[in-house]
Amino acid sequence: MKLSKEIYIGDYKIRENSPTYIIAEIGTNHHQGDMDIIKTMVKEAKNSGANAVKFQTFITEELIVRNTEHASRLNSTLAEGQTWFDLLASEELTYEKHIEVANYCKEMSIEFLSTPYDKKSLDFLCDELNVSAIKIASADLVNHPLLVQCAKKNRPLIMSTGMSELDDVVEALELIINCGNNDVILMHCTGIYPTNIEDCNLNVIKLFKENFNCIVGYSDHCLSNLVPVLAVGLGVKVYEKHFTLSRYMPGADHRTSIDPKEFSKMVNDIRQTETILGSKKKYVLAGEVENKSKYNRSLVANLDIAKGEKVTEKMLGIKRSGNGLPPKELFKIIGLRAKVDISKDTTLRMSMFY
Repeated sequence: MKLSKEIYIGDYKIRENSPTYIIAEIGTNHHQGDMDIIKTMVKEAKNSGANAVKFQTFITEELIVRNTEHASRLNSTLAEGQTWFDLLASEELTYEKHIEVANYCKEMSIEFLSTPYDKKSLDFLCDELNVSAIKIASADLVNHPLLVQCAKKNRPLIMSTGMSELDDVVEALELIINCGNNDVILMHCTGIYPTNIEDCNLNVIKLFKENFNCIVGYSDHCLSNLVPVLAVGLGVKVYEKHFTLSRYMPGADHRTSIDPKEFSKMVNDIRQTETILGSKKKYVLAGEVENKSKYNRSLVANLDIAKGEKVTEKMLGIKRSGNGLPPKELFKIIGLRAKVDISKDTTLRMSMFY
């Protein structure tokens, strides 16, 4: 199974040594398509350091059967008598508003992304809005017909993997690759809102990297500040987080989202983590040069050595003394003779011996 190790989303190249690509998941947190709120959110996401904003594109009639029993997490969201169908219908963003949002994102120089939940929405995103990548929701990891339709659009797929087994992930990847698409960013995800820290299971990031040798990301529903730091430390190159103007706004996802101030802190934590991690190259740092010369030890004379005298091990000491012969040269000096008189505690140079 061969997946791409370098993927473009717009002009942004994502690879092992690139900065983490950060997605602000607006999703349905747009207050029933209020364009003033949407534009404010896009602007705040940009100012908070996001590389992209992501929405959800769906047709309620295509997504859910009327009177389907709602998920328990919606108990506090649904109004009396309101069904899950009704809620989704109120959150459905019209195609006209999609176009307005996408154009505004261009003005703000932030990438517009969305998750399609049906073929018509997928076609609209790709053929009308020309999105640079397709986000696949965790729930559609096992929706093979939709996966095939997405794969054939020849765009990078950002695929979440919540609520799945490893075999489900393998099947989905094989299906996509067989469609001729190798550009998959595999997103670890936990389908619990919010996710408790004991359910984050971030070691799955390592599992994905080891098993699939691909670009790995994390779609985060946990509210702990430690999670992005640890995830980036484990090697994710894409980080997605639900975004809101206020956690107290009405709607299903606001309480598991973070506001602009929190998002900005998260981005800063991620960037600092990247700085702390550095590179995989081991070398003497500029700030170490002075200490290297002061703390590293050199070979010195343990006692006075007369000119012509043969050097023995007892004549040699190892002390902090400046940049003389390093201790590893000790056995090269033994058996040589002194070219000059050498007094005790002299830092030794190879030029002193023959």
